[in-house]
This record gives sequence, C-alpha cells and structure tokens, in this order.
Amino acid sequence: MPHAVDLSRLSTRDLFRLYADILTALVERGAVRSRNAPAGDLAEHLVATAYGGELAARSEKSWDVLADGRLLQVKARLLAAGDNKSHVYSPFRSWDFDACVFLLMDAHTYDVARAVELPVATVQSLARETAWVKGFRITTKIALLEQPGAVDVTPAPRAASADHTSAGRAGVGIGHERSEDRRRRRRSRHRRLVGREAGPGPQGDGMTHDLAGTADLFAALASEHNLLDRIGTSPDGLSERYLYSHNMDYRYAFGRWWGPADPSTSDVWVLLNPATGDTDLRRRPTLDRCLARSRSDGQTGVVIVNLFAHRDTNPRALQAAADPVGPSNDDALRALTRAGARTVAAWGSGGSLHDRSTKVAALLDHPLCLGTTQPGQPRHPLYVPGGTPLVPWTAP
Repeated sequence: MPHAVDLSRLSTRDLFRLYADILTALVERGAVRSRNAPAGDLAEHLVATAYGGELAARSEKSWDVLADGRLLQVKARLLAAGDNKSHVYSPFRSWDFDACVFLLMDAHTYDVARAVELPVATVQSLARETAWVKGFRITTKIALLEQPGAVDVTPAPRAASADHTSAGRAGVGIGHERSEDRRRRRRSRHRRLVGREAGPGPQGDGMTHDLAGTADLFAALASEHNLLDRIGTSPDGLSERYLYSHNMDYRYAFGRWWGPADPSTSDVWVLLNPATGDTDLRRRPTLDRCLARSRSDGQTGVVIVNLFAHRDTNPRALQAAADPVGPSNDDALRALTRAGARTVAAWGSGGSLHDRSTKVAALLDHPLCLGTTQPGQPRHPLYVPGGTPLVPWTAP
C-alpha cells in the first residue's frame, strides 16, 4: 500500500479535490458508476458479482441487479466500529423487485461486515413510511436474519470485495472484463457451439469425454421434435450437449460431463427456465452450484432441464411469453429425467407460474430437492448451504 497521506496538512479545498480524484479513478476502473458517495455503487457491484448478475441501467429506479431471473434491490450502510446507534438505509420508493440484499460495510475500509437477503414481502412488512422522503425506510437496528425468508449471503459479497480490493489500476472493475476480451471469448464460444451440429454420435474434434451415452437420447429427441442438437466444450474443456429450437427461443436440455456421459450416472436438475449465459458468455452461478453438488456426490455429469424452456434472463419476459413452456418441453423432461441417476427439483418459488410445478410433478419419477419454500416449492440451489441434504419432493 502507498505511504499514507497526512490529511491534516491539506486544506479543505485540497481534501475535496483529492476525494474527487479518488472517485474519478474508481469510476475509470468500473468500481463505481458515478461520482456520488461510493458506498451504494460499490454495494451494487459487489452483489452483481456475488450473484453472477447484471447491473440495471442507471435510469432504473425499482431494482439494481438482475440475477438468475430475479430482480434484486440493493441497500448499503456504512458503520464505524463501536457505532451502536440506529441508522436507516436509503428509502424504498417501489416494490417492483423480488428480493433486497442489505449490506453493512465498514466505514473506514468498505469491507462487507454482513449481507442479508430478504424477500420483498418481508421488506414491505418491516419498512415504515417516511413522508418527508416520500418513501419507506428500514433501520439498521432490525435483526434482519431473524425475519421470515432471511438468507445470510455474507460470504459471496465479502469474497467479491476481497477480489476487488486486490485489483490495480489496470483492472477492469468488479465482475467485468474488457470489452475486447469479452468479444474475443464470445466469438470463440460461437465457433465451438453454434457452428457444430451433432450427428449420430460424438464428433472427431478433440472432445475429452465420450458422448455416446447421451447421444442416442439427445439425437432421438432432436429427430422427433426437429430440434438443434449441438455439441460444445466448456471453458475448462469439458464435454457439453445442447437441445435448442431452431430459432433459439427455447432450450430444452443442456448437459456437461467430466466423466462418461452416461445418463445412469448423471444428475438431472430441473430448474425454472434457461437464461442466455450459454450463448452470450455470461457467468452461470446456478450451473456452477449444480455442478459442484453433483460432482461431490460422485456423479459423472449433469443434465439441466427446466419447467419453462423459454430462454430469457428477465422474469417479466417469462411471464409475458406467449408459450413459456415450449412445445417439446414435456417430452424432453419426461425422457431425460427417467434416464438420469437422480432427478433434483430445484426451480425455486417461480414454479407456481401457470401452476407449472404441479403439472411437471406428474412427469417426474421420485424427484429429490434441497428442501422447500414455505409454499412447498423446491428450493433453488443458490439459496441453500452447499451441504444441504437431498430429500424427496412431492407437489404441494
């Protein structure tokens, strides 16, 4: 760390100039998006990185981060050590989001002391209207972790903060990469995936694992429903397989294998709907969590299917889609879950849309889950501890 500046020797005007220069440097690195007090911007970046999400446009007033189809509001407050006074987070002026992530940060280091996620219904019940700010506010005195639906998410934003503080001037900001690097990787991904259509079996292209175990099943579904059957390779060299509609509006299945691509030794995860991270090269935190769990349990791969095959990261678009399920989705769900070693239902609270979870339950053979939400939907893998046991799931 550079030698500390003796701030007592600087004039007030010089202090403001130094503060402005620091904020300018933070903006240039992508760490904050404005030259306002940086805590709010920093908190949004940390949450976007921790959740593998995207920051909202600056004009968006209702939510800050889009992650795995959920709209997240972010609230941050700086607290000094030993400060036991009650403080308030910035006001809520809209409830058009799914959950809020509250961050308490050290006033001197900006380190994350605590991060808690609350569902919007709980936030609404806790917030108190404040007329002079024309909004609703929550105080730091409230024990957020004791509230209904609370999840302690501290480790991920804290790790994002640690990664960020190690970046130098040549860095590119939290969770972002240089645009040219992103374009280069996307072009490479496009060549590996979209340009290679699978035939009756694996292609002679240097694939590290034999896809014969799943080729017949993927190929049969593709042939029966006139789908695109694609072979791909993950960034770390693992075999992948995809089933898309020809217009790419729907993805009916995805598989990745680190061992033999045998359905009988692969977990089949049933999630809500596919986002677009497979083709636009965004980070895929839900997939990472599924892979880690199945790998630790001794499986050789995972197959991902969904309640809704419609590809979109925005949950509002899923709700507005004319046919979010997809004409071939039920057949793909039925065939792939019956072939897998285990079926893990993990779509989260969104399964109630169009009563879809109840309908899909009839297609699944002895599904497992990572616990259930209060209404009985199987919990999403991102919002449970890594060692959560799998238990049988039945439709509520």
